[in-house]
Amino acid sequence: MLDMEAIKNFSIDKSDWQKVKFGDVVFEPKESVKNPVAEGIEHVVGLEHIDSGDMHLRRSENLDRSTTFTKKFGKGDVLFGRRRAYLKKAAKASFEGICSGDITVMRAKEELLLPELLPFIVNNDKFFDHAIKHSAGGLSPRVKFKDLLNYEFNLPPTKRQKTILDLLKSVDEAIQERLGLLQAYKVHQSIYINELLTGKKRIGDKESNFVKTELGLIPEDWMVKKLGEVCSLKGGKRIPKGVSLESTDNGLPYLRVTDMTPLGVTTDNLMFVPEEVAPKINNYRISEGDLYISVAGTLGLVGAIPAELDGAYLTENADKLTDIIINKSYLMYYMRSSKISSQIKSVTTVSTQPKLALTRLREFWVAVPPKNEQVYIAHQIYNQNKISEEMILGIQATKAVSHSIINQVF
Repeated sequence: MLDMEAIKNFSIDKSDWQKVKFGDVVFEPKESVKNPVAEGIEHVVGLEHIDSGDMHLRRSENLDRSTTFTKKFGKGDVLFGRRRAYLKKAAKASFEGICSGDITVMRAKEELLLPELLPFIVNNDKFFDHAIKHSAGGLSPRVKFKDLLNYEFNLPPTKRQKTILDLLKSVDEAIQERLGLLQAYKVHQSIYINELLTGKKRIGDKESNFVKTELGLIPEDWMVKKLGEVCSLKGGKRIPKGVSLESTDNGLPYLRVTDMTPLGVTTDNLMFVPEEVAPKINNYRISEGDLYISVAGTLGLVGAIPAELDGAYLTENADKLTDIIINKSYLMYYMRSSKISSQIKSVTTVSTQPKLALTRLREFWVAVPPKNEQVYIAHQIYNQNKISEEMILGIQATKAVSHSIINQVF
């Protein structure tokens, strides 16, 4: 097992390391493909396929759809997002393919640099700072490869590069292992939660007779009700014209869809309504214990209002669920389920800005188990989420150690 404490406290002797320029050990291959199908290319990569802060390329598209991309990359190359370098997109490819012109293909000069070290060299703060500083343009600044050539860093002698690589890989492998465990757990979690919310998994493994309803088959002792029958629903309110939200907490919090995530509210970038506007939108305040659901933008984000947002205002792009007569936690988890997402899809039209009408939302069907089972289901799902949250925190901690080591080494 990886000794994280030892790695956190590591030190390294750089007395025999040599300062080099990026262009001394890395080059841009500039290979192109005229006919991807004829050449057997299977992978097409755009900037959207490279995840910020992840040095592994995990996604691509196939050639089912036409593409104008011609730039070729090979297995082991690093794909660097040269547009908006502040997004920190630089990933090692585990396959060959073609990519966007907004991606710079980087390849190590193998006689001077172990190719596997290149992703670590690029994924450090100093390199990205250099790339950002030398980017040019307005809304979409870009950096050219020639402007990266003069970036300087310390490089170990070739005989020591393998030792450095082993250290860096050990931490990265720990991250990948934990990511794999998380992915496997989420598959199990999804199946288990679906079984809970459809009555296939019950308290004490109770067996049930199932009956056909608007929601499909459910246990015969469950009920099916419309959402408007188990709670009151009310839409949010647009801020009056001419009023600007403030980023300092001089007023009252204003909950927007951008503050909503699949698992709840994030208050990192909360905006505030000026005090003088408060009386004009007083009927659109939310209380601790209310639920919200986004009805525009990213549809169907559901969560509970935390204590720190008690009395906050709700955006017009979300509705609040209040006066809830069934278990609130159960309803929240049910509103996040595929049963609700499928109903959302059935009543929203294809649009650049789809919106879910309040009148439609009131008509959504909700499965209502006996009260003790609502509590049981909510508790089980809470425990499942807690496990995945702890796994994510462990991954984030390991990533932080990896990031720190990369910055220290290079």
